[in-house]
Amino acid sequence: NRFPALRWVGAESGFARLLLDLNRARNWQEFTGALAHYSGPGQNFVYADVDGNIGYQAAGRFPIRRTHLGDVPADGSSGNFEWDGFIPFDELQRVYNPPSGVIASANQDPFPSVYPYRVSGRFYPPYRSGQITALLSAQQGWRAMDMLKVQTDVYSAFSHRLARQFVAAYDRSGAGNSALADAAAILRTWNGQMEVEAAAPLIVSLAYEHLRRAVGERACPGKAADFTSFMVTAALERLLEERPPGWFEDWDRLLVEVLSGALEEGRRMQGRDPREWKYGRHHTLLVAHAMGHQVPVLRRHFDIGPVPMSGSPTTVKKIAAPMGYTTGPSMRLISDLADWDQSLICLVAGQSGHVLSRHYKDHWKAYYSGRAFPFRFRRVEAKHTLVIEPE
Repeated sequence: NRFPALRWVGAESGFARLLLDLNRARNWQEFTGALAHYSGPGQNFVYADVDGNIGYQAAGRFPIRRTHLGDVPADGSSGNFEWDGFIPFDELQRVYNPPSGVIASANQDPFPSVYPYRVSGRFYPPYRSGQITALLSAQQGWRAMDMLKVQTDVYSAFSHRLARQFVAAYDRSGAGNSALADAAAILRTWNGQMEVEAAAPLIVSLAYEHLRRAVGERACPGKAADFTSFMVTAALERLLEERPPGWFEDWDRLLVEVLSGALEEGRRMQGRDPREWKYGRHHTLLVAHAMGHQVPVLRRHFDIGPVPMSGSPTTVKKIAAPMGYTTGPSMRLISDLADWDQSLICLVAGQSGHVLSRHYKDHWKAYYSGRAFPFRFRRVEAKHTLVIEPE
């Protein structure tokens, strides 16, 4: 008999020593020295100091796999798929004071195509990191408050490009379809902003889901529902750019059919006229209380939302809701290393999970509207102080 087995570096060590050493680090050398001893799963670490230095370091134990990526099950009994040690720390990706003056980390793949080792992981497509880099590179003299504009940016390069693909396909092969004319006109003038009051984000989001299922069904009949990897967007964009033979007989016709199906779904949801549709009616955020949400009669007292929410999985303001779950930034933090007392912070709801506490959701309005609160380090004006004296 054969039994499944799994080896994971996360089961072999923890974070305790790492966190202590990082908190004591006084410079880049001590920072990377602490990370060199980190023996958990691969993580991204970014660095900045009061002297103006910035850095990035990939750290953790990355297995060396000579014959496979480790992304699918392998025959462990053969002995051909064992780990051959770990990638040496000095050979992991790092950046220190790049000429651009910008480091952006948004869970994208940091390893280049020519990297000498095989590294697999659940990386995100490069849309968010690309937009962060573009925004930070567009101006100089950033202030802490200005960074909120970056954190709450809702431009989706992927959705914008996809919209242009639908419009081009309509122009080439679907212009005779009057039912699609309004949708094509809306997408043609759209600026790629995933705003709650706009119709275009809803049209392109519904069309994306139809396209995802069509491609997933073509790749693996009967398994289209499983085509939900983080990299689906990047894979679809590459397919649409290259349009390799053997997938679909006519890519333009596919896009027109997908757009038509999305419009039918949208009309069932929000009425006949797509010009009246609003993305926020479909894309909502629910902050569910861990315990109160489990009791139906208590949900409306404990939960926050659902509320219309801008953004998408491919925007800097990363909000994913329509897939049956809700994710978003658990905290917004802006650190001003030139003046620590100019730093800003905002939680999702508040510091207390107790619904009767005044701190249960005192951050919520600021979080929703893209504001933040002073994060004091020296000039602390506390309303209440808790003193704990050990005996």
